[in-house]
Amino acid sequence: MLSNNITITAKGNRRIKLNIYSGHFATGHAHVDRYISMTEIRSNAAMAAEAADEISKFFRCTPVDTIICLENTQVIGAFIAQDLIDSSHSVNSGATVNIITPGINSNNQLVFSSDMQQYVTNRNILLLMSTVSTGRSLARAAECIRYYGGKPVG
Repeated sequence: MLSNNITITAKGNRRIKLNIYSGHFATGHAHVDRYISMTEIRSNAAMAAEAADEISKFFRCTPVDTIICLENTQVIGAFIAQDLIDSSHSVNSGATVNIITPGINSNNQLVFSSDMQQYVTNRNILLLMSTVSTGRSLARAAECIRYYGGKPVG
């Protein structure tokens, strides 16, 4: 367990807290000396709802049909969808917003099963990730969305 951390609060919402750890952290694409943990935001319902409220503000004028959740962000994704369809100030008000997660095939590629493809093809897609270091995973996910005929909108 990591113990050398500091806790900061989000600028726009003091109820959202992030733990930052110092050390050496390596991924397949990068080495970093700080790690911002999203664990509490991804797993604590109250904090996930607060984070979703902050994120959804940026997409109230953007049509969103599907939220694709990567890296255990489904709880946040569900709250974002709820904010978008409940807000009378959103173009998604009263609409259906689907929340899905892709599988990973033996080549480490993101894939959607045939029953899930309908939620991507010809749909406006909001991609939700909890970590982006170099942008490679983000690019790979955007490529997957386009491959299945979706339109990344955020």
